[in-house]
Amino acid sequence: MRIAVKFGYDGTLFHGYQRQKNAETVEGKILNFLLEKQILIEKPGFASASRTDAGVSALGNVIAFNTMEKPEKILGMLNTVSDAIWFLGYAIVPEKFNPRHAKERWYRYFLSKRNWRDRGKLEQALSVFTGVHDFRNFARPSERKTLREIFKIDVSDADSFWVIDLHGTSFLWGMARKIIGAVEELATGRITEHQILEALNARTSIDFPLAPPEFLILMDVRYDFEFVASETVKRRLQKKIEKKFRTLVVENEIYRNLRKMVSGSFSPE
Repeated sequence: MRIAVKFGYDGTLFHGYQRQKNAETVEGKILNFLLEKQILIEKPGFASASRTDAGVSALGNVIAFNTMEKPEKILGMLNTVSDAIWFLGYAIVPEKFNPRHAKERWYRYFLSKRNWRDRGKLEQALSVFTGVHDFRNFARPSERKTLREIFKIDVSDADSFWVIDLHGTSFLWGMARKIIGAVEELATGRITEHQILEALNARTSIDFPLAPPEFLILMDVRYDFEFVASETVKRRLQKKIEKKFRTLVVENEIYRNLRKMVSGSFSPE
């Protein structure tokens, strides 16, 4: 049986998502647990939807693997892996299912209003990124296929932050953070909108800065099926997450907004 599991995590507490030999990562923590408990049938069958950078959090990443355990039991067991990783739901999927082949990915960035006071101007600056573009200037140099499509970008107000939601099928490494980095450069006058357009058409080469990772959240990875969620697990996780973010809010205002959002995401249906 192949199972897909939806989960979230506090990325500020790990050295990135992808497993590494000498650092604690989200993927490494999960994979080691699955192997230790003999839940995983074969290591090569383990796959992840998105590999977020160090500092980037998630509320809707997805893993898939082959197992002989009951799905309900797996969800409960996985929620003992770490207080910083939360497993939300599962789905039984075809044997060849690869979570990387998603219908949509949704990233959210909390951008300080320091440089952007006018919401309309920010929306206009971001609108040039929607549609199909060559995002080679917004990714690591080693990326080969750099053509991507962003379906839409929404901007909403959250106290001293703008909440920027980016929706697309897939994102290159650093793409979301470099888009935000580019509009910040635009706001301070270090680059022009014409330069951004030239970069999107790959007619010039610009090394845009990466926006800070701790303000970026992978909100969801969507497919043509729904995940089954345990109401008991959802209620327990809600209490755990709210306790976690009550502490974090003292350290950084972003977590006040994140805590509200998480609380809403986990409210019993």
